[in-house]
Amino acid sequence: MLHTFLAEHRTELIDRCKTKVLLRPARGARVPVLHHGIPYFLDQLIETLRIEQTPDLTAEGDRLSGAAEGVTSAGSEMGQVAALHGRELLAHGYTVDEVVHDYGDLCQAVTE
Repeated sequence: MLHTFLAEHRTELIDRCKTKVLLRPARGARVPVLHHGIPYFLDQLIETLRIEQTPDLTAEGDRLSGAAEGVTSAGSEMGQVAALHGRELLAHGYTVDEVVHDYGDLCQAVTE
């Protein structure tokens, strides 16, 4: 299952992502935010996938971090945290372009 793979390789994925991010120009001043954002997002993703992919957990009524089965009317926990995190990044001087590329780096780290 994907959540197991991500959990087992969490440290390596974070390290690979950070390396990719730091290779881009003008990133040194905002590195502390990177050390928080990517690991936090990865932990949320692991937990969301774990709950979604474990039938016993979804039956217990655990709240998924994202909308399930096409339901989009209620805000998700992951969506709310993502909005808060986005505001924090903007306050630290990140651009939307930088954030998109940072999470793209995490995606590349997973596929590698």
